[in-house]
Amino acid sequence: MAKQAPRLNVVEPQSANDTSRQKLREAIERHNEIADRLRKIEQAKEKADTEQREAFSRSVDIRAALEAVQKQEGQFLTAVALGEADANDNPVVKLSTQLAEAENELATKEKLRNALAEQVAELKQRQASSSSRRDDAVIEALNAAPEVKRLFVRYSAARQAAVDLEAAIRALPFGYDSDFRNGVDGSWAVRRYDARADAGAAWRNACAALKQNAGAELPSE
Repeated sequence: MAKQAPRLNVVEPQSANDTSRQKLREAIERHNEIADRLRKIEQAKEKADTEQREAFSRSVDIRAALEAVQKQEGQFLTAVALGEADANDNPVVKLSTQLAEAENELATKEKLRNALAEQVAELKQRQASSSSRRDDAVIEALNAAPEVKRLFVRYSAARQAAVDLEAAIRALPFGYDSDFRNGVDGSWAVRRYDARADAGAAWRNACAALKQNAGAELPSE
């Protein structure tokens, strides 16, 4: 028995539409990843801002309390000398320790807040770049879409038909700008076309959807 020839797995090349959609899908994923991270870091920064303000307020309050007891430290030292107070209970020493701790905490909070602010600024720049790349990918996907190509074919045909019809009307002996244009009896007047407000709504909505979903469908007609 003759040996059968080995089967070859033939991979069909991707169409321009498939390729552009894949690029768009990747661009949307990158943009969403940056947006998600930016949102998380902005939330962390809001929390860090609050904690920094609270730490600053504590530092201010402790400093004010320290300045107040420093004015009366002489009375406390006198009480210690007379055996009426314990030197270990010196409020100046205690508040000085608390102030140092509060200022260290404040410095840590400020460092974190500043680091997060830098991250937010950097990610906003990256988000702007990724948004631009995503928009470029949307345009590339639209250029490759067969629905868009059909739309332009229909548009070109309609434009040519309009030009041909206008040439025919202008060839009439009574002229394009005569009473014919205004409609002598109103039954066959050339009327001005007023585009409806929603004439391009389907395509506008489709293009907006394409920014969020690379698989979004385009109008077929």
